[in-house]
Amino acid sequence: MENEKGSNLWAGWAAMKLGDMEMAYRLFKEYVEKEPDYAYGWISLAAAASKLNKKEEAEDARRNYRILKERNPYKRRECEGKEMLISIMNKSDGVINEFIKKMVDEIECDQ
Repeated sequence: MENEKGSNLWAGWAAMKLGDMEMAYRLFKEYVEKEPDYAYGWISLAAAASKLNKKEEAEDARRNYRILKERNPYKRRECEGKEMLISIMNKSDGVINEFIKKMVDEIECDQ
C-alpha cells in the first residue's frame, strides 16, 4: 500500500478517534473506491457507516470485508507493520538502520 493511497485510511481513523464520524466516513469511502481489494478499508468503512446509522451500507461493507478476507486472509497488523519497517530500514543506514532492525527483529509475525 502506497503512502498516498493509505493516507485516507489513516486519516479516517484519526478523524474517528477525534469523534468526527462524518469525516471518517468520507475518508474511508474515498479509500475503498481507490483500493477496493483491501479488506481493512471495508471494515473501517463499516465501522464509520455503523456509527452514522447507515445500516445497509455498513452491512454491505462488512460483506465486502468478509469476502475479501476469505479470498485472501488478512495479515495481522503486526505483519503489516513489520513490512513497513523493513521497507524503511532498507532505505536507511547507520544508527537509524540499526534501531529499525532491532524493532523488526522483535516483531513476531507468523507469515
